Amino acid sequence: MSTTTGKFLTIFVQSIFAVVILANVTSAQTATPAQPATVSSAIQSVETQSAETQTTSNPEVVKPAATAHAGLFSLEKLHDRFRLDSSTAKTQPAKASLIRKTSHSLSGTTELASESTEPQDPAPAAAPAKPASNGSNPVDLITRVEVKYQFQNFASGYLHGIPVLRGDYAFTHTVSIRMDLPILTFDAKTPGARSESGIGDIVTSMTFVKVLSKKFVGAFVPRIDFPTATHASLGSGKYVFKPLIAGVTPLGKGLGFVGILEYHGSFAGNKNRADINEVSIKPILLKSFLAGPLKGYYVNPKAEIIVDFEQDNNTTLQAGAEFGKALNKNVVVFAVPTLHVAGTKKESFKLEVGFRYLFR
Repeated sequence: MSTTTGKFLTIFVQSIFAVVILANVTSAQTATPAQPATVSSAIQSVETQSAETQTTSNPEVVKPAATAHAGLFSLEKLHDRFRLDSSTAKTQPAKASLIRKTSHSLSGTTELASESTEPQDPAPAAAPAKPASNGSNPVDLITRVEVKYQFQNFASGYLHGIPVLRGDYAFTHTVSIRMDLPILTFDAKTPGARSESGIGDIVTSMTFVKVLSKKFVGAFVPRIDFPTATHASLGSGKYVFKPLIAGVTPLGKGLGFVGILEYHGSFAGNKNRADINEVSIKPILLKSFLAGPLKGYYVNPKAEIIVDFEQDNNTTLQAGAEFGKALNKNVVVFAVPTLHVAGTKKESFKLEVGFRYLFR
């Protein structure tokens, strides 16, 4: 009995020693090391100093203080989170100062300080370009529905459309199709002539966009007008092929230039109607307001030179501008007045007013 009792006592003592050693190891692993606690205190002191010196404070900047993973402090994750906060900050200079102070409080992190204090960040630089996507850029292919009222003042009468419907479907960012369905009314100026209402010429087109360089984007748009007008005064009476090429280049922040060359040529239709053979040149300036009280507005001044080869190369010069406002990311309202400036007068005045809904 004494031998058996001695064995049990030996096992019992060894078990006690094993439990004590295990408890010490466990407490050592769960305890917070001294160095991260010091770093956390340094960051908290920076938070207190910056709260006293800044008029606007954001607790999210100093929220990711110190993170302990098995007794190790991750500077890389802290750096990334501070960079994220600085990229979305409303008061970036103040937060950049906070980043500098926090970086210097971390011993031996000169590289971190130099990276954090640099203001450039690709994400915030590209973000302001988004408001320019208001649907007026010919190479910005977005599925949309557009409804507008159109008024034209000709020598023979007034042509106005209520409404003119347009639909675009973008297969990709480089290919889209478009269809225009005008519902028109013609009010004749000639005494005794009657007014006519109905469907005008339906227009279909496709757009192919090609990025040629970082500073230049090109587009090719084959278009066909179908003689679907229910009355002679509402359409040309001809099938008209209208190929178009366009080039777009940025000039600055929220500013771009568009050059358009378009040919109009009839190839079939009513033989009693006049043939169409002309070329059109359009320079357009794209200007979007990205900040300030005019944020969301845009204005696109443009000119158009038309040379009519069927009428002894008669030349027409028109000028106008598209004024618009993006109400939100989907809805844009616009107005486009156009005036005859010089040369052969096709129309003395044209006005388009409407809205477009962008599916994005």
